[in-house]
Amino acid sequence: MSGGKKKSRSKTTTTLNPWTQQQYTQGRNRVTSLLDQPYKGFEGATTATDLADGEKAGRGLIYDSVGSYEPGVAEVRSSLDGVKDFSEFDAATYVNPHADALVESVTGDISENADRARAQIASDTLASKAYGGSRHGVREGLLDETTQDAIADASAGIRYQTWDKGTENFYRDQDNQFRRTGILGDITAAERRFEGEDIERLLNVGSIERAVEDRAKAGEYATHLKEQEDYWRRIQAEMGLLGSVPILTNTDSTNTTKSNPGLLGVVGAGAQIGGSIFGAGGAFGSGGFWGGQ
Repeated sequence: MSGGKKKSRSKTTTTLNPWTQQQYTQGRNRVTSLLDQPYKGFEGATTATDLADGEKAGRGLIYDSVGSYEPGVAEVRSSLDGVKDFSEFDAATYVNPHADALVESVTGDISENADRARAQIASDTLASKAYGGSRHGVREGLLDETTQDAIADASAGIRYQTWDKGTENFYRDQDNQFRRTGILGDITAAERRFEGEDIERLLNVGSIERAVEDRAKAGEYATHLKEQEDYWRRIQAEMGLLGSVPILTNTDSTNTTKSNPGLLGVVGAGAQIGGSIFGAGGAFGSGGFWGGQ
């Protein structure tokens, strides 16, 4: 007869350590929270998008100066056209108008001197009883010749001098006109040069203003890039922390044994049970509740 068999079974249960689970969950939540933030691109401009104030002022001055030289050039041209050449010499304008009166006055003085000299000749020849003679005639002839030469020389000299002075006045006037034209040209050129210098200064100021604005825009963009870089560094740091959480586990093991008594075991168990019921101390034994009646 068989005495029975025994069966044993072991069960091992492995679970994640609660601390590890907590650290992992917190780290994952932080990473997810960062990743859930919507990406915000740079919305501003990286460089100046419009002309600076100085550049605008310079541009306006350029537009205003276009053709502004024309009145000055026209005045210079008009002044140059007004310069006379000698073919336009007007004696009445430049020659002393009192030249004839001066000639008349000088020749009158010469004639008066000649008359006095003639009277003296007459007196001399009369005293020498040569009056009306050949010597008298010769002396008067010489006097007349000398007088005419003196009158001619004086008249020619005065007229030449007044004419020469008139041409000198003409050329002086012409030179003044040329000089005036040159001054007008210099003024027109100076105005253009000053306009150009003003434009250059305004454009230089505008360039400085633009550079300042560009630097400000570049700073804003650099700040944006730094924020994005910090954002991804935080994500990387959180991912690093998440990856560094140690994986701790808890392990529970249980063993179970099951027995099969067999035929002898059943008989033995029955006898043991019967003894406990019908024996001296059992319920139906001599000393039991039911046995003693």
